[in-house]
Amino acid sequence: MKKIFWLILTIIYSNCIMEETAEIEDSNIKKAELLDKSETCSKKNDCILEETAEIEDSNIEKAELLDKSEPCIKKYDSEKRKKIEKMYPGLYENRQENIRFRKNLRSSCENDPKRNDNVKFFKGEIKSQPDGDFIDNILTKWKGNYKLLEEHHGYIQWLFPNKEPGMNYLSQPLQLHELDKLKSDSESVEKLLKSFELMLDFYGMELNKKPVGFKRSENYKKRYQNLIRNRHNFLRISRILKCLADFDLEEYQIEWIKFLIEESFVNQELSDLDRSITQFYVHTIKNDEKRHEIIKQIELKIIQFILNEKI
Repeated sequence: MKKIFWLILTIIYSNCIMEETAEIEDSNIKKAELLDKSETCSKKNDCILEETAEIEDSNIEKAELLDKSEPCIKKYDSEKRKKIEKMYPGLYENRQENIRFRKNLRSSCENDPKRNDNVKFFKGEIKSQPDGDFIDNILTKWKGNYKLLEEHHGYIQWLFPNKEPGMNYLSQPLQLHELDKLKSDSESVEKLLKSFELMLDFYGMELNKKPVGFKRSENYKKRYQNLIRNRHNFLRISRILKCLADFDLEEYQIEWIKFLIEESFVNQELSDLDRSITQFYVHTIKNDEKRHEIIKQIELKIIQFILNEKI
């Protein structure tokens, strides 16, 4: 009987030890899991802190850029400022795409050496697509064919290439090596300027090269009406302005913007362009000082001719 008693006692004691050992092991597993979670959370927190720092740096940069874009409005009283900001908030907004474009096109421009469609087009080796033509034919045979220039939507990306694909999937975004080749080739630059004159004629405008300036064409009334009626032309103008900037033809770009400002705010022949000018066109000017000067001119025009107030 004693042997049986001790045997039962030994079994019970062994079971208790096994249960305690299992509990300890479970506890250790839980601790390990908690430790692992703690380490993961710590890493996540580090990532969040890094991301927060990046966001803060970005916001600081944005604030600095925004402050730089307001060099002149502070000269006027707060009421005028509020009125302008309410009417044209885009004049003071620094959209990310505008900042990227102005800061460094080259860093974001694709550079696949095998892609040369834009160079080939300017050299007259291939036609624009879809349903297009060689560049020399477009510059001669298409000029004055306003119906074709209005209804055909595949040529503008070829005449004025940039890194953005646009609405034509058959056109190729401008590559970095292509931009360098085209800018350094006088014939290609001359073709770009002829393309510019082609579109100016379509819009009812004319270019004076020496000194650079712009004026209305004889048939500007009908052409202005077409421009305002078919607003996809507003986007075309943005593309042209960006292309002029990329090709270092800043004088043509800025003088054209000035002319559009006069026609929109002062003469009010192109008043429907006002928001495109304040929100997009002026922000294609890469030089900070020159862009600020244009913003100043816009402010003066708004106060004098839109608000009809004295400065």
